[in-house]
Amino acid sequence: QTQPPETEPTKEPQPDGGDQVRIAQVLLNGAIVLTLGLLLLILLLILRRKHILKKRQRILNQENVREAVAWSFADSVRTLEHMGIHRGNGSLDALVRPLGDRFGSELAEQFEAASRINARALFSGKPMTEPEREMVHGFRSSVLRLLQTNSNRLTRLWMKYIQCRF
Repeated sequence: QTQPPETEPTKEPQPDGGDQVRIAQVLLNGAIVLTLGLLLLILLLILRRKHILKKRQRILNQENVREAVAWSFADSVRTLEHMGIHRGNGSLDALVRPLGDRFGSELAEQFEAASRINARALFSGKPMTEPEREMVHGFRSSVLRLLQTNSNRLTRLWMKYIQCRF
C-alpha cells in the first residue's frame, strides 16, 4: 500500500549526433593534449640544449688555460668518435693516420699539434699560453664543421638537439 510509484530513469539529453559527437570530442581533446605534450617536449629539448651549450662554453673559455685546453681537446676527441674515429684505450697518436686518410693531412697535422698541447696541459708544469688555447679551439671548430658537413640530416639533428655537440 505504501510503495512509491515507479519512476523511469531520466535520460540525459544527448547532443545532435549522439555517441559519434562524443567520440569526436574525445579524439579532438586527445589530439590537443598530444600536441601540447609534443610542444612541451620540444621546448624542454631546446632549453636543455641552451643550458648544456652555455655550460660547455663557460668551461672552454674559463680563465685557467690548462683546463680549458684539456676540456676542448677531450670534446674534440669525443666528437671524432661520433664520426667513426675511435680511440679505444690506445694512444692518441694512433688516430693521426685514420684522420689523415679520411679527412686529409691538414686535419691530421692540426690533431698532432693539439695533441701535443693537450699533453703539455695535462702533464707539464709549464704555463699555457693564449695562442695554445686558440689553436686547440680552432681544431675543435674544424672537427665540429666536419661533423656538420659529413653527416646526414637525421644524424645532424640528433647531434644538435640530443647530443648537444654543436
